[in-house]
Amino acid sequence: MFLVQVAADIFGNKLNFELSFPSRPTVSELHRAAETAFSNEIQLRRPAGVQPHQFRMNKMKVYNEDTGKWVDLRAESQLIDSCQCYAFQVENPWHKETQKEIPPAVRPPPSALTPASAPASAPGTSSTYGAGNTSTYRESSTYQRSTVNTSSAARPSAGGVNSGVPAGFTAVDATEDEKVRAVFAEFDVKNQRMIDQEDLIHGFRSLGFEFSAATIRDLFNKGDLNADGRISFSEFETFAKWYPIMMNCLFYRSRAFWEDKNMEREIEKEKEAVRQAEALVAQAEQAQRKAKEEEEGAANQILDAEGEIRERAQRQRDLATQADQ
Repeated sequence: MFLVQVAADIFGNKLNFELSFPSRPTVSELHRAAETAFSNEIQLRRPAGVQPHQFRMNKMKVYNEDTGKWVDLRAESQLIDSCQCYAFQVENPWHKETQKEIPPAVRPPPSALTPASAPASAPGTSSTYGAGNTSTYRESSTYQRSTVNTSSAARPSAGGVNSGVPAGFTAVDATEDEKVRAVFAEFDVKNQRMIDQEDLIHGFRSLGFEFSAATIRDLFNKGDLNADGRISFSEFETFAKWYPIMMNCLFYRSRAFWEDKNMEREIEKEKEAVRQAEALVAQAEQAQRKAKEEEEGAANQILDAEGEIRERAQRQRDLATQADQ
């Protein structure tokens, strides 16, 4: 069984289908299988007012894990088991490539299967490897998983998917084991060294992966090797090997998340320092006003005392004058 994951944009939605073949397919066989699967989706999703039409292949790209780039698929030798491809339609009035993440691969609906392509996954292998692939493509093929800018204006697009890798982070920042441990800790919110399905849902959502309930259930079942309803750390290590791209994105999003949290804390500290400084300034101004009021009060008392002295002196002079008379 040879698996190929093929993504495409259908009416503004990214779909990712897992197509299976008895052996490595030729490029033509892969094109036909993808056209059949996506043509069926066009019929299922066709909005009102859009004429019936088929998915016609313009070109296909394959993601090269070694170079971290999307390249033209020209020969079947470029295909490896569970590789990720992206199919571009022939230009038509009802299609426009959009910039969204490529979701985990799923099997096409049964109505999309044909005897020639019959995509069906081997038990326990569905949507492994490339699921959650958020690598990106652009014509210049300058995508590098290790250094991707997260600002939307700077993200390359393939019909567009977004990477969760913050700018400046490189593959040497952490070993694969460290990445797995960090991501596992994100999901293990109860600190039980076990992950249940609710933990998985919470972890994906907190890191920005809005997968459907069916997709998360499928991912959980893949990770729960002994079917005991929980994913242990050792099972998670195996799970991580099946999903290297998604694991990288989870790690870097987790890292970015905590760096953002640290930055928020630093900003809050700065704000608190400003608030304290403003409070001290207010206290100083209040003390200054009080001192000025006291100074003015003392000055008034002096003036009053001087007035009384002058009045007494005047009375004494008046008395002296009267005595002389």
